[in-house]
Amino acid sequence: MSRPHHSLGDLARYGAALAGTAGSSGAQFVLTLALLGRMPPADFARFSFLMIVSQLVWGLGGALFSAPLASLLAHPDSTRAQISSQAVVRLQPLFALVCALLSLAVALLIGAKLAESLVYAVLVAAGGIRQFLRVAGYSENRQTRIVGSDLLYTACVLTLTTTLTLLHRQDLHLVLGILMAGHLLGLLPLLRLLPQALAQGPTRACLGEYRRIWREGAAWSLIGLIATETTGNAHSYIVTAIAGPGGFAAVAASTVLSKPGTVALNALSELERARMARLCGPGDRARLIATRRLFRAVALAGWLATVGLTWAALHGWPHLLFHDQYDLHALRVAGWLWTTAMLIRCLYLPEAVEMQARGAFSDLAWPRILGAPLSLAGSLLLVLMAPPEWTILAICLGEGLSALLLLRAHGRVVARQQGARQQGEPA
Repeated sequence: MSRPHHSLGDLARYGAALAGTAGSSGAQFVLTLALLGRMPPADFARFSFLMIVSQLVWGLGGALFSAPLASLLAHPDSTRAQISSQAVVRLQPLFALVCALLSLAVALLIGAKLAESLVYAVLVAAGGIRQFLRVAGYSENRQTRIVGSDLLYTACVLTLTTTLTLLHRQDLHLVLGILMAGHLLGLLPLLRLLPQALAQGPTRACLGEYRRIWREGAAWSLIGLIATETTGNAHSYIVTAIAGPGGFAAVAASTVLSKPGTVALNALSELERARMARLCGPGDRARLIATRRLFRAVALAGWLATVGLTWAALHGWPHLLFHDQYDLHALRVAGWLWTTAMLIRCLYLPEAVEMQARGAFSDLAWPRILGAPLSLAGSLLLVLMAPPEWTILAICLGEGLSALLLLRAHGRVVARQQGARQQGEPA
């Protein structure tokens, strides 16, 4: 009788985690749809490019701070882990400030006005801190605060999007301001998670402690993130550089359909990273395997929902979303290639998150490092030989190679750590 109760508990845990995240994703989806039907394709491509850059910045924060923190907080009784986690927490706001300044420079570089760039910089900083505190909340099993943060973000974005639509405005600074306000409001329930550490700020001792964290895994986590960005978004930078915003328009518009699924996968990763870190010890192998299987099943269910949305938007009622300035054939090619890339990610994501939880950052980085050149070279060739939307095929190829290598690496990591544990050695 215990197994069904355990399964229902897991499903309830997923439901609670995804309830707020689904709202956040849905709110941003509504905002994007409002822009998609009214913004000229080139302008929408510029907005989408800024969002890609913000995701890259938040990914850097995840690699350098969130992933190490989740691994450290899985060992709350360890004095060393406590010292290291405090160092990570105190340094993260400084990192957010640096990212805000860099984001300001990027926005100005692509021609945004100063007001738009300032709003974008605050958006990036607030979003990065919020993401970090979400990971801390999952690690400390405080999902209620995380759901509260997501609900506040959702309410803010939906309310302001409705207002913007009624006023028939699509100014970039107002659009970015909506997302900025959502992240700032969403921070309120999370700031109490680690108040003392956030207030004390970084010290020289923190920098020294982080150097040890860097050597033990954060460096490899960063390398993996860079390789992941190359594998997954190389086409965005290449197409924009070679074909301009107009060439990137169909690619940018088609990502709207897979965005809710992508956000859900990221939320599942945050949730399961902390849980898997607690289950990687001896005696929990069966529960870890069950968690991995359920993780993959939920991810594939999200993918099936994305398939249905893609078909409805691109074949059933395409003119409800996309106006006549878009090439419908290009949208269809890009949309189905994105669903293929998402399927590949669903197949390997549980193992990738588990490897993060185990602290196997170098083993996780190598599959990405080896897959990145295929995506990069493929994108360069395809943008010169075919319409821009076909560059997503190179992303699928890079993701596929990385997936095969990562699944093999996962088996080696598990066997190595189990063998080391049996011999009483550090894994």
